Amino acid sequence: GKGFDYATPVDFTAKNAKNVSVMVGQSLSIGTAHSTYAAIGTLLGAVSKAPVNVNIAWVAQYNLLGGSLAVPALKGVSVKTISDSDLEALSTNGAIMLMTHVGMSGIYLNDSYTCTDATSDYAYIENNRTIDKAVRLIRTALLPRLNSPVMVDPDSGQLSPEVVKSYEAEGRRALEETLKNREVSSIDILVDPEQDILSTSELQVQFAIVPTGTARKISVTIGFSNPF
Repeated sequence: GKGFDYATPVDFTAKNAKNVSVMVGQSLSIGTAHSTYAAIGTLLGAVSKAPVNVNIAWVAQYNLLGGSLAVPALKGVSVKTISDSDLEALSTNGAIMLMTHVGMSGIYLNDSYTCTDATSDYAYIENNRTIDKAVRLIRTALLPRLNSPVMVDPDSGQLSPEVVKSYEAEGRRALEETLKNREVSSIDILVDPEQDILSTSELQVQFAIVPTGTARKISVTIGFSNPF
């Protein structure tokens, strides 16, 4: 944007906005004439192409070189002329930008940050897309049951075991698609039988997913041994 300065980056990770990402990368050919423009369309295109659980910075899959994008830039300046410390500070503060990798042709995104603390479950775009898909699938599966009668134990008022098992099975079937597509590592559904549906008229279904991991850093140790 107009006030963006890569030398004094804003800490976007402190904004507590999991559904917001900030793209500051641009093509040099565009940025030279319009320094405040960013390649938002390129970012959105990568997101639309990627499966929900996949990082859009995956080098093997998302080479963005082409068209007007030939040299990655920031505010009208080639990324190659910007210091590593400034670029690292941008990444640490959650800015998405375009970059190159030594020994690899092409242009790539640095990561898939959102405006949330890096320790949050929602710190990356793929995490949010995966959880949002799971929510949509469960909602679609359980929506026909809205306003339906629910059997409870006549003495305790708690949900009957049959109701608990039924809702858990329905939710699990809804999420099996994500497991089959390897979009998540595991799924779990829980309906608390002790919830007081007679008082609240609300039946809560909890679910948990273990996401797939992302190899954000790969370290290689190389050494020489003395054969003598």
